[in-house]
Amino acid sequence: MENKTPYLKIHHKLECSFINFFESKGYQRLAPVPISSHVDRSVYLINSATNLFKPYFSSNHCVFAIQHCMRTQTLSDYYNEERESQYPTTFDSYGAFVPASLLCKILKDTIELFSSIGFEFLKMRMRISCNDITLLSAVSQSLPSIRVELDERSEKYDHKYGNGITGRAIKLDYYQEWQKKHKNLCYFILIYLGSSPVGVELATSDQLIIMRFQNKKYGISVSKIADILPMSAFGERRFADSVVGAAHLLYEGLKPNSSTTNGRTLKKYIAALQYFSKLLGHSENEVISIVLKYITMEYGEVPEYKKLYISELLAKWIAVYRAK
Repeated sequence: MENKTPYLKIHHKLECSFINFFESKGYQRLAPVPISSHVDRSVYLINSATNLFKPYFSSNHCVFAIQHCMRTQTLSDYYNEERESQYPTTFDSYGAFVPASLLCKILKDTIELFSSIGFEFLKMRMRISCNDITLLSAVSQSLPSIRVELDERSEKYDHKYGNGITGRAIKLDYYQEWQKKHKNLCYFILIYLGSSPVGVELATSDQLIIMRFQNKKYGISVSKIADILPMSAFGERRFADSVVGAAHLLYEGLKPNSSTTNGRTLKKYIAALQYFSKLLGHSENEVISIVLKYITMEYGEVPEYKKLYISELLAKWIAVYRAK
């Protein structure tokens, strides 16, 4: 994952490493689904590999997934530079799930994975609530030489899945030179239904892994779109993020004039495309070309009829927003 390598190749290498590693450990790979698929009815858009793991809660299966995801909470504050998030709205969730009895296994497997792709063990740190004796015991048993920090703030380690399903987290951090502090690399979440454990989830993402490896501040700056767009300024990063978000939803066939929540989300991305492209001096044709180029990077060659449909839809809605 060298810095000079195109990010498209870095992502491909990471994806292959993740798949090959977990398959070699006996995990079954789950097929990805469209972001707007509604495979998990508790969310409008797929926002984590967790959405694929839920049918396996309380099972004896060891599974993993790489899943396109979208978290759109920051769209409500999208134009405020002072509140810019380090994490993009669209990413690939990298996750694995095992029965609760295999907590030690997934801890050891994950550390082995990260070590195999170049992360230094001495820069890793586990963070656990001092109230989670079960989790602390598992870390001590499976990784006796890893650095552990106990946190007195218990609520920071809570996770809620809905329908009475909750979780308690172990956080794996990695030291960042640019901040001179540890930052989160992944989560291990012991999942409960009521008081009964139903499994353990590893949760991280492509951009989180790469930004920690390369000591970068912003996830969008290590995404595939960084191969074709600059990322130095706030407006550039927001434009890139809106390209990625709009591209995925357009490819999946969503329409911005739809009355659905997902249609309104696409509408917000296109409004942002118009705003930040105008700020950066991009013409309407340039914006359309960039979106289509990214779709090809992500999904491969696109049929001409689909390119034409996306181009016409974008042109129409960019014109609508530029006329305001």
